[in-house]
Amino acid sequence: MNLPRLFFSLVLILSLSNIFSQEVPDSFDPVVLDSALEETQNDSVRFEIYLRLIEAFRINDPGKAIDYCRILLKESKEQDFIAFQAKANLMRSVIAQYMAQMDSMYYFINSATQYARHSGDTGLLIQCMMNQAVAMISMNMRLEGAELLTETITYTRQRRDTAKLRYSLIYLATLYIRNDQYSKALELIQNDELLWQSSNSHDRAMFHYTKANAIASMGRSEEAYKLYGLVYPIFKQTNDPYNYIQLLNNYSNTSLNVGKPDSALILNAEVLAILNSLNDNHSLGHAYFTRANIYRTIDMLDSAAAYAAKAGRLLVQIKDPDSYVSTLELWAKIESERENWKEAKLLTDKLLTLRDSILNEARLTSVDSLLLLHDVEEKEAALQAAEQENIIQKLRWQRTWIGIAALILIILTFLIVFIQRKRRQMQLLARERDQKEKDLILARKELRLKLEEISNYHSNVVELQAKLKTLNSQQLSNEEKLKRADIFNILKRNIKEETDWTLFEEYFNKANPLFLSALKNKFPSLTAHDVRLMSLVRLNLNSTEIAVLFNIAPESVRKSRYRLAKKLGLEGEKDLYPYLIGVTQGADK
Repeated sequence: MNLPRLFFSLVLILSLSNIFSQEVPDSFDPVVLDSALEETQNDSVRFEIYLRLIEAFRINDPGKAIDYCRILLKESKEQDFIAFQAKANLMRSVIAQYMAQMDSMYYFINSATQYARHSGDTGLLIQCMMNQAVAMISMNMRLEGAELLTETITYTRQRRDTAKLRYSLIYLATLYIRNDQYSKALELIQNDELLWQSSNSHDRAMFHYTKANAIASMGRSEEAYKLYGLVYPIFKQTNDPYNYIQLLNNYSNTSLNVGKPDSALILNAEVLAILNSLNDNHSLGHAYFTRANIYRTIDMLDSAAAYAAKAGRLLVQIKDPDSYVSTLELWAKIESERENWKEAKLLTDKLLTLRDSILNEARLTSVDSLLLLHDVEEKEAALQAAEQENIIQKLRWQRTWIGIAALILIILTFLIVFIQRKRRQMQLLARERDQKEKDLILARKELRLKLEEISNYHSNVVELQAKLKTLNSQQLSNEEKLKRADIFNILKRNIKEETDWTLFEEYFNKANPLFLSALKNKFPSLTAHDVRLMSLVRLNLNSTEIAVLFNIAPESVRKSRYRLAKKLGLEGEKDLYPYLIGVTQGADK
């Protein structure tokens, strides 16, 4: 049982109910309190607002809460408000306890008690004495803490302060339970049973809870189980998670004792969920230990071993030797029950190494009996045989891995060869493509030169014909007229000579492979004249240039282009060149 946390949970409830004045806003919203702080001119009200701001930031932002404690302590000293100096130190001790700063906690609560003794406020003094007693107990000053609690009970009876009397009785009874004085604890709280009947629901729940702890420790599990069930819904509504966790742990253990492991698992799962959200590894380690024990009780040994391992890892990290030893004992028993002798022996050896520094006599006996119970020494032969089997298994795995490695090496070699071959093929294709591009460039250059040659030749012939036409036939003799007619006919035949067009088509095919064949396949009805015209248009010659080559008027060329566009299904001659470019690209693909 985590007594200091339980005590401080109760102390905090009582502290907050007594140190806050009714003159300040009934809120813990920092915005509301800051606004009230700016408006007030009253020192007492301002100090009360500081106390509420401390409580507002105490858990979520303890650094800011400490800053407000310092402000309150400084200003209350300047104004000589001794009671507020005591309250500032009281709240500072509560913050230190939640931050696990036990030395600081004791220092501040001791200061708070000293200020309270000089304040003349008996109620505040009682509160500080109660907190100081709790601090003493957490510092293992149990005797001094019990004496201070007894003194506090006397003060509260004299002042008839029933609220503080109830809590003082609970603290002292819980301390008796921790010291294994169960009957004395039960007697202490039952002597004032009328006091609890007149209290509120939370105080009555604390009475029943303390009583349940006492009778559970006395072995009366059925009665304790009923009492825990009675206070469970009330504790669940409290704002202090550790007080609620302590109830869940005690309730879970008692459920296990009365033969209800399912309830124990459910309660423990709730504990794990809360502790995971709080990042409290110390308490989480204890919760894992409890769950491992529950699983062991219901023979779910695999789950028990897993949670024992989790508990061991956490407890050894946070350096809690006593809890770690308890976990090792449980874990060794679980592994031996699983007949995992090797692990059981390792865990038992760990326990033996701790016997001189940590284990008490009772635990030494437990370890020795564990060794005898499972005949660890007799099972060493079985362990050796298992180890040999493990070695054989390892050799098998080694052979398997060697075979896998060899297979991977072969595959890699094949991939490297394949990649290199593919790379050579790609290089060869690239060289062939470059050569084709060079040949194509050369063919197009030759085509252009041949086209210019044909064009020039035709231009010269046409020019010569024109000059012959200008000669006056009347001035010529009959013989000259015949010769003139023969020359004119020879020139006309040369203009229509098919040899030039054959050479043209040859060069054109080199420069534009597959173009002419693609046109003839797509439009088999095209004439030779149509094909020649489209070839010249494909070379982007204008109508005048084409007219020279065909020895016709440019207007005739434009009409021919228009008719050709219609034959190809185009709207006009302007669409002819883009269309033929597309045919070329499609043929190249």
